[in-house]
Amino acid sequence: MNEDKRHPADEGKRPDPVRDLVMSGVATAGGGVYRRVHISGVGRVVGDVVCETARIDGVMTVRGTLEAKELVANGKTKVEGALRGHTLRLSGQIHVDGDCSAEVVEVSGAIEIDGLVSADEVTIRLYGGSKVRELGGSRIRVHRSWRWGFFSRYRRLTVDTVEGDDIRLEATRARVVRGDKVHIGPGCEIERVEYRSEFRQDDGARVNEHVQV
Repeated sequence: MNEDKRHPADEGKRPDPVRDLVMSGVATAGGGVYRRVHISGVGRVVGDVVCETARIDGVMTVRGTLEAKELVANGKTKVEGALRGHTLRLSGQIHVDGDCSAEVVEVSGAIEIDGLVSADEVTIRLYGGSKVRELGGSRIRVHRSWRWGFFSRYRRLTVDTVEGDDIRLEATRARVVRGDKVHIGPGCEIERVEYRSEFRQDDGARVNEHVQV
């Protein structure tokens, strides 16, 4: 296991990432700037982490902000700050205390994000109850897994506001959905839809009000 106790701000500028952080089993490390982060098992990182690539397999807690150009997380991941990157592929249980921003966000599982999710492309496949404060992007897709089970009815995303250009939602409860093209699919409960060019509502979806703006 490599550890770097220094924070980038301590040096006045962000150093070039030349070291890796590799943790296996049950381990704790300090934050820092790394080239590659690989967590396998149960890990905790105290402090902000900046890296080129990160892979998490197992249970991971970051007590700070996590910034990775490419992140693949499988298992249970908690970030106590913001989550930022270019491509974020998240599977399992994900909890982010702050905002989540990237070019591409792909989620398969159950998520709880206390802040804003913002990306050019957002794809969420629901395998459990999920909650996001706000969801924004150019292309937004929310799908419910159709694998049957006792908890199938709880596979729903609850969000205050969804805003984007091309939006397709399933199993989503939202106060407001705003977009150019908006498709409200089965299992949705939406209070208000504001659309510019196209609006579609499937059978099994409930929309209290829709207006063209």
